[in-house]
Amino acid sequence: MKRILLCCFLTGILVQGALAQRYFGVATGNYDPLNTVFINPANLAGCSEKLTINLFSVNLQVDNNLGTVNSLSSIISNSNNNNGNNNGSNNLFTFSNRNRFSMLLPVFELRGPAVSYAINSKHTLAITTRVRVFNQFNDFDRNLYNYLTNPNFQSGNSYGLNINGFNWTAQIWSEIGLSYGGEILTRDKFTVKVGATLRYLQGTGFISLKSKNFDVQYSANSDSLYAVNSDLEYASSAYSPSSTFLGGAAGGGILNNFLGSPIGAGIGADLGVIVEIHPFSNDNDPENHRIKLSASVTDIGAITYKAGNTYTADFYGNGYISGSGFSNNVTNYQSFKNYLAGQGFSGDTSTGMKTVGLPTALLLGADYNIYKKFFANLTAVANMANRNNLGNSYYGQVTLTPRFDTRLFTAAFPITYNMLADNVRFGFALRFSGFYIGSDDMMMLIADHQYGVNLYMGGYIPIGHNKRSAKQEFVSHL
Repeated sequence: MKRILLCCFLTGILVQGALAQRYFGVATGNYDPLNTVFINPANLAGCSEKLTINLFSVNLQVDNNLGTVNSLSSIISNSNNNNGNNNGSNNLFTFSNRNRFSMLLPVFELRGPAVSYAINSKHTLAITTRVRVFNQFNDFDRNLYNYLTNPNFQSGNSYGLNINGFNWTAQIWSEIGLSYGGEILTRDKFTVKVGATLRYLQGTGFISLKSKNFDVQYSANSDSLYAVNSDLEYASSAYSPSSTFLGGAAGGGILNNFLGSPIGAGIGADLGVIVEIHPFSNDNDPENHRIKLSASVTDIGAITYKAGNTYTADFYGNGYISGSGFSNNVTNYQSFKNYLAGQGFSGDTSTGMKTVGLPTALLLGADYNIYKKFFANLTAVANMANRNNLGNSYYGQVTLTPRFDTRLFTAAFPITYNMLADNVRFGFALRFSGFYIGSDDMMMLIADHQYGVNLYMGGYIPIGHNKRSAKQEFVSHL
């Protein structure tokens, strides 16, 4: 079976299922500082817990605008009806009417050991760790994608494609972060909080394929595409088959990079500010605010891979390309270079340092206390990364999350307008003490024709209450 980007190093290491990125409902609540810090580090200021210890959390997001997938029950039913055959499998995926598409497949995150400590009622510190996987196609052509990934795809007509500016970047990296959140201004009716996170980033591996101009001519019933006056920039930390991301018979691969010294390093940061309006009392109970306005920029920074571990080739000219040739050679630098050179392309190669950007995003939010324990949160996410550069990026969304929120229990139901697929998605979030499960996009579990799916879960241990006085805590709950 022809496969190109979807069979890259990421797919072999990921757990089955789909898990989320922002944790709306839990991370936008009042009682989970180690998740709220990833939305805005200023959330640490005046947090309700004296000490919080993170046990784990896992999440994985799949999203695209190329087409829709049927529900899990339909997929299982279709598989049973086929009795192991592939006949009818194409019915599981329905293409959209877009000629160009983008895809996150997948974005994986493991949040590891972490701790937050409230120095006093105004200032809190936190140390966090996580591992992230980002595999992204941006502005890819649908016909080219079909040809390279579907062994049965054949067009009945000849056609030409002029594809400008597509970018595929996949990367794995780990992080350790130090965060601070503090109140800098307190008045009778409002409080201003600021926060910052500084992270040390360790790059495990990356692979990228970009083009500024890709003119392709396809002849009906041919297994080859002829590229005319085209350019391709290929960069990777994997040199040969033995050093691909999954490794090979000679060792190497992602596990070796994780266990050994990092092949890339960098600095990342999050910055945030929060203004709370609390007309009823001047204590810092997290349920006391009437409205909380939040602004933050997350994932500022990049990872630079060492010159001795980074291989780049710029190809240009004319040549023939087959889908099987791409899929068999794209996973490492040496094979890909030899393949394109053998197909007629000219190329310049180098081993210089390469910088891979983080998915920088702007988050704007408002949290409103409707009545007692009932809240509504509105958060907008906007991309701030240059998608023409080597690196990853998020796609815009606006999420409204009504929730019931107490110290012991949270129930929330995020509703998201997703700008990648231009559709509305529904999710849920449940928290009992320090354990939670949720999804920002759960419709694929029950309904057909969905563009993505996710599910997250995790746990932490809250220890003690960060409060100014027992009297104020009592009064705030009257």
